[in-house]
Amino acid sequence: RPKQYNAFSKELRIELNQRLEEAEKNSNIRAVIIRGDGPGFCAGADLTETPGSSIPDQLELEYKPIFQQIVEGKKLYIAAVHGSAAGIGAALALACDFLVMSDKSRLSLIFSNIGLIPDGGANWSLCKKVGYNKALEIIVKGKHINSEECEKYGLANKIFPEDKFQEESVAWAL
Repeated sequence: RPKQYNAFSKELRIELNQRLEEAEKNSNIRAVIIRGDGPGFCAGADLTETPGSSIPDQLELEYKPIFQQIVEGKKLYIAAVHGSAAGIGAALALACDFLVMSDKSRLSLIFSNIGLIPDGGANWSLCKKVGYNKALEIIVKGKHINSEECEKYGLANKIFPEDKFQEESVAWAL
């Protein structure tokens, strides 16, 4: 869904979950690269979509299986972030085993700007990766974290030039 910056719709949640299940079952796959199509990684939840179920049900039945497969799966998961990864899209990137970014990309954890706390396990992921104090600072400030800061904080494993991002991130994964 490149025109919507790959915002999570119900259809996208279901399809991503199915693809992750297929990858986990395929013994020929050792690593999975998760990336967005178009100008950005993921804009977060699709706020234009009318939920077909309650938000708690949506989180439990549609989002949680995706994150569980990534965190508990046997494959290595690599988030290849170009453009912006915002909201639950940032949480998805942080849940992966590895995070590679383009030099023009950023993680946007701006939940506090709208009176919310991060979802998708982003609190846990951030605390695990940068420690409680830095995680709390990022969350409370509602920060956009560019790729250089992500690398400095230990969130990003590698940064590639925007114009070579696709080929460099795949080569790095191999």
